[in-house]
Amino acid sequence: MKKIIIIEDEMILADALKEKLTSTGYETEVAYDGESGLKKIEQGEPDLLILDILLPGVDGYQVLEKLKKVKVSFPILIVSNSGQMVDIEKAKELGAADFIVKATLSLKDIEDKVKKLIG
Repeated sequence: MKKIIIIEDEMILADALKEKLTSTGYETEVAYDGESGLKKIEQGEPDLLILDILLPGVDGYQVLEKLKKVKVSFPILIVSNSGQMVDIEKAKELGAADFIVKATLSLKDIEDKVKKLIG
């Protein structure tokens, strides 16, 4: 079973993502801030990371920078309120595989992107 870690501080969205992906057959874990998300990754690398940019404490960019330094092999899907090209470009430079803007987000989109990234 493929494992997904979700780092998202909006509990309603995080729980909806977890429920959707668990029902689709993935093992999912949720962290509500960057620091606890990094700890979950250290405990066992996921097959995919779903990451918000605006997080309390350690933000999504800092998470990306830390993961880039240790050269992780799993894809990272950014889910963010910002659809600004500058933010999308920065996330991709730091290793993000794909980007979804929360305003246009549907759980079906997430499921499709996850399947595209990890099968």
